[in-house]
Amino acid sequence: MYADIAGYARLTEQDEEGTHHRLLEAIRIMMTQVSGNKGRIAHLAGDAILAEFKDADSALHCAINVQLSIRQWNENLAVDRQILFRIGVNFGDLISDYGDIYGNAVNLAARLEKLASSGGICVSESVMKHLEGHPSIKFVAMGKQYMKNISEPVRAFWIEFDSHQVDESDLTGTVKVSAVTS
Repeated sequence: MYADIAGYARLTEQDEEGTHHRLLEAIRIMMTQVSGNKGRIAHLAGDAILAEFKDADSALHCAINVQLSIRQWNENLAVDRQILFRIGVNFGDLISDYGDIYGNAVNLAARLEKLASSGGICVSESVMKHLEGHPSIKFVAMGKQYMKNISEPVRAFWIEFDSHQVDESDLTGTVKVSAVTS
């Protein structure tokens, strides 16, 4: 799972110190959800977060819980000060070295993040195939996407989840049913 804060440079330019404090809180929320979904943070770089999970289900549930938790947290902030993640989720083999992770699966997750809308989640076909038929997850096809430095187009999907589920999200790390849709 790869997450990045949408519009971070703009937020920092407007209010560097305040944005930094909100970033720290958003990272705390992310870390709580990652550990609550049996994952680990593999790498932090500014406003980008790379997390590793044992399976696609845990990664996607984490991504949904992060987005729901951040939505709830943002309710008390002016729209122009809100922190919104874009999240990409991929499932595949990794190379692990010195606690960090590398490889095509990581590269694809980072490219999928770029396709996600602010506050959204974009997943690969491998994630969709692992979770297809899951009763609480709706995959919406985006078609084949051409991505920087990826030789073949990738079938991508965005995840539709229901905003009324926000009240059921858990900021403490206990995972509840993660969300979903229409």
